[in-house]
Amino acid sequence: MGRQILTSKFGSNAIGADAVVVIGGGTVANGVDEIRRYFTDLLAEGFVFRAGEQFPAILNGELALTSSRYPNGTMSSEFARR
Repeated sequence: MGRQILTSKFGSNAIGADAVVVIGGGTVANGVDEIRRYFTDLLAEGFVFRAGEQFPAILNGELALTSSRYPNGTMSSEFARR
């Protein structure tokens, strides 16, 4: 299942107050404001996002798991709740 189908089932830009992004190194951004600040700072520092190979989403009731492998070999996974 591609991102387009997942977006239609779960909505786009739907970040709830309880959203969390694990940044790495033990750092976590909690909630919309911290997440927005993290990505704003990251882009201001000149970080460039590279598209990766996206794997089909795995759906289970109200939850979805998405994952990608990036050109440098790292992987990313995300959970979304409807």
